[in-house]
Amino acid sequence: MTPEDLNVSCCFCGQGLLYKDAAEVSVCLTSNIEEVQGLYAHTSCFDKALHESVPRLLDNLTNAE
Repeated sequence: MTPEDLNVSCCFCGQGLLYKDAAEVSVCLTSNIEEVQGLYAHTSCFDKALHESVPRLLDNLTNAE
């Protein structure tokens, strides 16, 4: 099994998706940047969660859902 075949959960809707199809969100506190948490999301869920004024790379990605 390769990492691309792993199943992860969307941090917004809770549904599963393949790692290779997920958007990865890294969260770190500025006070302790040595600790980072990786979260995964459907690109469509991530897009819905962001305010419309926030620029996004997602406009250039193909949604594989």
